[in-house]
Amino acid sequence: PVDLSDYGKLSFEASGTGTLEVKLLKGDGTTYTTTVNLTAEAKTFTVLDTDFKNATNATTDFSSLKVINFNLLSEEGNVEAKQMSLSNVSFNKSNPLNFKFDINTSSNSIILYA
Repeated sequence: PVDLSDYGKLSFEASGTGTLEVKLLKGDGTTYTTTVNLTAEAKTFTVLDTDFKNATNATTDFSSLKVINFNLLSEEGNVEAKQMSLSNVSFNKSNPLNFKFDINTSSNSIILYA
């Protein structure tokens, strides 16, 4: 297993048809999944480690990773023709900057609040 717990985001570019399931297999054998809806036009998706859930709806981090699967789901459980393009898969540090701000037009100033 690989410890990527220093990273909080998984990003990738994808296009295609239907629902893409992203599944993590952890070192202890448990799996955690999340889904994204694909479109014909390529889009960058960013999913947080906490977006992945197991069968009991518990979240996880990116520690002890063995496998990452990208699976196209069948809408009705039957064999279906699907298409997917996947690229630029990367783990990113989760260090969001969240600011609230006020714009004061009379003094032409912006006040940021962390």
